Amino acid sequence: MCGATSATTCSDPDGPCLQTDLRWAKLDPMGPLDQYLRRLALTLAVIASLAAGPIAWANSVDVLLTHLESGSYASRESASAELAKLGPSAVPALVEFAQRNSPEASLRGVAILRAMCLSPDDATSQAAETGLRQLAESVNRVASLAASDIVMSLASGAGARLEQLGCKPLAGQPVLTLTSRWHGGRDGLVNLRWLPGIRILRVERAPLEDEALAHLRWVPELTELVIRDAPITDRVFEHLRHVPRLRGLYLNGTRITDAGVAQLAQHESLRWLELRHTSLTDASVESLGKLKGLKVIDIVGTKISADGVKRLSKLLPATSVCSSVDGP
Repeated sequence: MCGATSATTCSDPDGPCLQTDLRWAKLDPMGPLDQYLRRLALTLAVIASLAAGPIAWANSVDVLLTHLESGSYASRESASAELAKLGPSAVPALVEFAQRNSPEASLRGVAILRAMCLSPDDATSQAAETGLRQLAESVNRVASLAASDIVMSLASGAGARLEQLGCKPLAGQPVLTLTSRWHGGRDGLVNLRWLPGIRILRVERAPLEDEALAHLRWVPELTELVIRDAPITDRVFEHLRHVPRLRGLYLNGTRITDAGVAQLAQHESLRWLELRHTSLTDASVESLGKLKGLKVIDIVGTKISADGVKRLSKLLPATSVCSSVDGP
C-alpha cells in the first residue's frame, strides 16, 4: 500500500506484535536536525528487524529499548534479556532510559541493571553498579529510590545469597566458610564483591574449582585462606596475587605440585603454611626455603624425604617444621 504510514507484524495471536509508526521520520522544522536523524535511523532499524522476523531483532540498544515499552510481555522480557547480554555498552543508554521514562519503564531499566550487576563478567558488573549509583542520585524519584534500594540490598543480601549457595552463616564475623553443600560453581563467589571486610576464607571439602578463586580480588585484605580436601590445583597460586597481605595459607589435601609451590616465593607476608597430604617432593624444598618469614610450616603426609626435611630446616632455622619423618 503506497500510502501506508505504519508497518505492523504479528506472527500469531498470542505472540508479540510490534508496530512502527513511520510518522516518526517526519521532519519537525522546529526540532534539531540530529533528533530527526536519530529517529529516522531508529525507524529504519526497527523496520529491518521486523523484516527479519518478530524475534530476530537487531542488537541495537535503541531498538531494544523501544521493546521495553511494548504492550507484549514476551517482547519486554526478550528485550530485557538481550540488553543484559550487551554488557557495559548498554549501561549508559539504560541509565538515560530509566531517568527519562515512565515509572514502569524506569523500573524495568533499573531491574536490568540489577541483573547485570550480578554478572560474572567484571566489566559488566562494575559498569552496572556505577549506573545504579548514578540513578540513585537521579532527580527521577522512582528510579532514584529503586536504584538506592538495589545498591543497599546487594551489600546486605550478599551474605544471604552465599548461605543459599552452601556457606555457613556469617554471624557478623569476617569469616566465610564454604562447606560440602556448596553449589555456587565458579561464579558464586562474585558476592565477595559486596563483602570486602572478609578476612578469612575457609573451604572445607567444598567442590570448589580453581576459577572460582579469581574472585579473591574482591577481598584484597584477606589474611587467611584455608582449603581442605578440595579439587584445587596449581592454578590457585595465580589467584593469590590478589591477596598480598595473606599471613596464613592452608592447602591440605589439594592437588598442588612442586611447580605450583615455586610461585609462593613472592608471598613474604606468610607466617603459617600447611601443605599436608599433598604430592610435594624434595623438589619443593628450595622454593619453600625462600619463605624466611614463616613461623610454622606443616608438610605432614607429603613425599618430602628425611633429607629434604633436614635441608628445609637449615634453610629456615627460625621456622618450626612439622613432617612425617624425623628431622635433624
